[in-house]
Amino acid sequence: LEQLIAADLVERKPEEALMRLNSAIQANPDAASLYALRGRLRMFELRGKDGRIGSPELVEEDLSTAIQKDPSGSDAYRFLAAFYEISGRMPDALKTYESARDNQPGNASVRLVLGSLYEVDGRKTAAMAEYEEAVRLDPKQGVARNNLAWLLAESAPNDSPELDRALELAQDARELMPADANVADTLGWVLYRKNIPVAAIPLFREAIGQLEDGSRVRPLMRFHLAQAYELNGQLAEAIAEI
Repeated sequence: LEQLIAADLVERKPEEALMRLNSAIQANPDAASLYALRGRLRMFELRGKDGRIGSPELVEEDLSTAIQKDPSGSDAYRFLAAFYEISGRMPDALKTYESARDNQPGNASVRLVLGSLYEVDGRKTAAMAEYEEAVRLDPKQGVARNNLAWLLAESAPNDSPELDRALELAQDARELMPADANVADTLGWVLYRKNIPVAAIPLFREAIGQLEDGSRVRPLMRFHLAQAYELNGQLAEAIAEI
């Protein structure tokens, strides 16, 4: 069924894909994955000419039904939270992933996403707790290590043990994700906070070089580079970056 639906979408026939799903759900009314698939189809494929979701209430109903029928599945939580984010309903997105965490306490990916939602919501302490748990559950969770290192480096006092922990996490993330610009930037920022600008500068330059010119984070990374240049006594280079 999934392959048939994928073929419908390649041929730009989302309505036919919806008909297939409606028939499948009618024949299998307790199959949670079918409701999740239909909710995803309605959210991403069945949109009006203005790009808006055609039937948002049906998207919410389908994804909520999928969770109700199978609380152990992670896809429905992810798509329902994404739907709430798109709709500007951040509290509902948070509640959705908090429910996912409660039903799947050993799922590191759920912890990672919940941590990122807390971070966006300005709840840094809660975000750090979720990232810590994600790292504990999955030691190879590079994104959680990177995000936790960043938050520690942002909040830790100078010369504190928390900066040492941030450095360890950032170095681990670097090993796991050596080509990621955000990871290079995080490691550079930790080194800057530890007053080692000569080591931070090449990392910031590397991160900037990996980004497209129009990247949203490029200006921030260039400012980080400017700060490192200034700390290293290279004022002309710092001014040029600013």
